[in-house]
Amino acid sequence: HTFDQILPSRIYFDLHPTWYSLKYGQRKKDGTQLCLTNQKMRRQFVANALEWLKKNPQAEYLAISQNDNQSYCDCASCKSVLAEEGAQSGAILRFVNAVAEEIEKVHPDMKIVTLAYQYTEKPPRKTRPRCNVIVQLCSIDSSSAQPLLSGAQNKDFAKNFFAWRKICQSLLIWNYMANFHNYLIPFPDYRVVGSNIRNFSRNNVTGIFAQGDSQSITGDFLPMRAWVVAHLLWNPKADVNALRKEFLSGYYGEAGPILDQYLNCLSDELEKSGAKLSCTLNDTSWITLAGLNRATALFDQARDKVKGNSPLEQRVDIAGMPLEALWLEFLKK
Repeated sequence: HTFDQILPSRIYFDLHPTWYSLKYGQRKKDGTQLCLTNQKMRRQFVANALEWLKKNPQAEYLAISQNDNQSYCDCASCKSVLAEEGAQSGAILRFVNAVAEEIEKVHPDMKIVTLAYQYTEKPPRKTRPRCNVIVQLCSIDSSSAQPLLSGAQNKDFAKNFFAWRKICQSLLIWNYMANFHNYLIPFPDYRVVGSNIRNFSRNNVTGIFAQGDSQSITGDFLPMRAWVVAHLLWNPKADVNALRKEFLSGYYGEAGPILDQYLNCLSDELEKSGAKLSCTLNDTSWITLAGLNRATALFDQARDKVKGNSPLEQRVDIAGMPLEALWLEFLKK
């Protein structure tokens, strides 16, 4: 999210309010986007971007992407672009292409990366990315309960993915693998991680950023997630179930096979509920009391398996904290 980093509203807004988005009849200094059809703004943006690159001579990529809010510009000029393109991504891609063209004159090998994110997830009708522009499609509004490219809950994302894939020379993915509203409770996407990475690879995605929980040390099986995802990114054809079992047994000893049953229990609960698993989920509606009791019984068995082995006991205890947090959330209802 670099619009405000490259052209900070705190510096430029007071003198140039029309450089920033018009929303509900007002130009806003805070929580804003850029007015992407403003030519003077674009010239200053290019100048600032080139200054960035002077300070980072080893850079191979430059991110030029929307701020993390919904305040896209509603001025008449930007609305006319929307009418032509049929999607908000049209204005951003036209702007990024124009900036990329100027940067190419000074840095011919530089790649410009922009996000297809939230209101720009849908691709434009007409505009295509320049040869030095890379689109990174973000799955933030999708469900991690089902595969991103084949699950019924993710039809819109899949439609947008294949449309972008058709018009992009290079396509990146930003995939979300955590609950950013509550890192401490389980996030049972265990069964879709492998198929997502494999399907993206099959469809010629250039690269994947797998964003997990980097904020806590007691989140949902973080060591296992990092290990399994790293192996899958290295080899998308790898068997995700075999990888998971290998890690669980290697890291948790005799508790590993029971913890595998525990993870399957959570996955079964999610699938039976039919709930969407959002990366901003605020409730525990996907699990039943019976499911929680079953998961707890399995975890108790796992603890018994490593009793007396201090390092393994500590690892299992840390892995059990998300289950305890889930109980607390569940009992709030």
